Amino acid sequence: MEIRGDSYVIRYDEATAMLSLEGILRLYGAAGYFSIEDFNKHHDVLPTDAGSSYASIMEIFEFIVTQKLPHCVLNLRGLELLNSSGINVLSKFVIKIRELHSTHLTIQGSQQFFWQSKVLQNLQKLMPGLNVEFD
Repeated sequence: MEIRGDSYVIRYDEATAMLSLEGILRLYGAAGYFSIEDFNKHHDVLPTDAGSSYASIMEIFEFIVTQKLPHCVLNLRGLELLNSSGINVLSKFVIKIRELHSTHLTIQGSQQFFWQSKVLQNLQKLMPGLNVEFD
């Protein structure tokens, strides 16, 4: 499953339960947020525009949450920038995973991007069992 924007790519590999975010993700506002309770789409590529991109990201996050996987990896090593709206979406995802009590989440970050260490530390406060790895 993949979402492509002008400056970012988001890929989810179901076989390895790895979600990778790459590029510059600075979409705007909450207009695109929504919760999909019955997510059943399995498209190879989900086209997006600026108004609906976070909705598509939330669809992937909701899909991962509903799978109740034993382990999931969120790879942010190629994510150069994430704005506050994106951090909000990421925080909601971590909280939903925490509430499951069944999925062990690992987030892979890069020390190359200063913002990641701060954000990932804050996510660990939301989910004390969160495993954070830096390259």
